[in-house]
Amino acid sequence: MGNHWQRPGWGPNTRRYYWFLTVDHAPKVAELARRCQEPLEGAGFDIVPTEGLHITICRIGDQHDVTEQTLKNLVSAAQSRCRSLPAFDLQAVPVAGSRGAVRLSLAPWAPLLALHQALATACVDTGLKQHQPTHDFRPHLGVAYCNQETEASRVRKKIQELRNVEPQQFTVREVQLVELRRESRVYRWDVMHSTPLHSATVPLGTT
Repeated sequence: MGNHWQRPGWGPNTRRYYWFLTVDHAPKVAELARRCQEPLEGAGFDIVPTEGLHITICRIGDQHDVTEQTLKNLVSAAQSRCRSLPAFDLQAVPVAGSRGAVRLSLAPWAPLLALHQALATACVDTGLKQHQPTHDFRPHLGVAYCNQETEASRVRKKIQELRNVEPQQFTVREVQLVELRRESRVYRWDVMHSTPLHSATVPLGTT
């Protein structure tokens, strides 16, 4: 595993706009994340604080490339594109690794892919670049970021038993446009706008 914080393009003054989902309304998901973080503390990982748990849907652009008017236009386009999307239930499923993080998997993917497609299209509608096609989108919820090169086999041993922990369910009712920054080795953000989904909820097992 590689150092997550060595991604190119980030500096102390970098500010980027993203579409995020947050789980501050889902305490059981936060408890699950905390349980999955425990074996990784002091093992070459930076633990994501409860208030930092998030699901990245798609990148919008750097602050210096996106004007205030473009953001306003984007919000309007996103509201139009998301108007027909229902709120939906998800499960946060322990636990998997990537090249630079340990994370909870999410299921089902279908409503997340539909949301990504809607928001990516809203970006294109507004004249912004689409950074990631929907077919490459891999939704997840990070719980710890690797801060040094680490043998993946060692990490697998630490988290193997956690894969049997019961998943936790939560409901997605809105998506947030955020301005993201790094403070040391933690992500922080300010919510610029929240776009609601349709009030009807698609329950698990029906997508």
